Amino acid sequence: MSRRAQLSAAALLACAVALWLGLAAFPDARDGDRVSTSVAASAAAPLGSEGESARITLDRPAAPAAPDPGSAVVSLPERADLVARAAADYREQARYPPWSRPIRDGVDPLVRDREVVVGRSAPADRLPRLEIATDRSTYVAPAPVRVTAALVGADGPVAPRRIEGDVRTARGGIVGELAFEPAEQGAFVAELAPEQTVEGALRGVYLVVVRAEDATGEERAASSGFAYGSPGAVLTGRYVDSVESGDLVIDAELEVFDASRFHLEATLADATGMPIAWAQAAEMLSPGSAWLRLRFYGLVLRESGAAGPYRLASVALTTVDGMPNQKSDLVRDAYETQPHDPEQFGDTPYDDPELLRLADELEDG
Repeated sequence: MSRRAQLSAAALLACAVALWLGLAAFPDARDGDRVSTSVAASAAAPLGSEGESARITLDRPAAPAAPDPGSAVVSLPERADLVARAAADYREQARYPPWSRPIRDGVDPLVRDREVVVGRSAPADRLPRLEIATDRSTYVAPAPVRVTAALVGADGPVAPRRIEGDVRTARGGIVGELAFEPAEQGAFVAELAPEQTVEGALRGVYLVVVRAEDATGEERAASSGFAYGSPGAVLTGRYVDSVESGDLVIDAELEVFDASRFHLEATLADATGMPIAWAQAAEMLSPGSAWLRLRFYGLVLRESGAAGPYRLASVALTTVDGMPNQKSDLVRDAYETQPHDPEQFGDTPYDDPELLRLADELEDG
């Protein structure tokens, strides 16, 4: 094989494996309605060398790191093993549809998606260290944004000589100042209501920047971020479940205020509270009462071996009307289904043709 052909083959393999890693990290990544809630990491980036944000991951866990198949340091056995792993993983994922997947790590992805970002001044071992966090990663109007900050020394919080901050747009424009007041355990707290901002409202992704001086006058800076929205619909709390074509179907009622496309996702837990399945749906809806149907794929529930009644552990509704999407508050422990025997659910793999094709191409290499 010529050097050019070798490079082309390596590039193709790299692309295939990169796609595999992406799908492993985000099982539903091919569905255009699914939008990651990772907002703070990108929002914090403009601080540069002034500070760093220690990101509590908001996304599904990434696949294990693998050597670059296009690199000269990857041996042929390593490359063959990487290809085999990628193909096997494609085939495993192909067993389930993009709208419903098993949860294998026992962690609710919707709860994880809404974990906050703790901003820390850099370098992290330089004390006292400034730490900041909002009380939520996403807000729904008209809730105020609450920011907690503290200078942390070797023995705990220390009193700052000065502490101040502001909220900025993703482009860096300041929309509101943060006035900190002393709180418990040496921390400081500030709140910013939408009407206190420059435009009298919040909508989008924002950066929080806080600066503090220690007793010697040295400044520390840290950043974090949040998303703020006004969703066009709310969940009413009414749900109905049934078994249809071997799948568990749960219909959720919405009260729609503004015509838009709405994305609904939820996690299903067994009787012990362990998350076992995830599902999503999206539809254009008009103002008024409407229902969105979640379908939990039968094979997922059958393989779990867990008998119902099941719990809707978390439900997330998003108004998809442009970027950024408008997220509603996460609803926890929303509904309990009727009793169900896992054997009543379907046992047929979905056999996603796209993923099977990718697996075939890798194996035929």
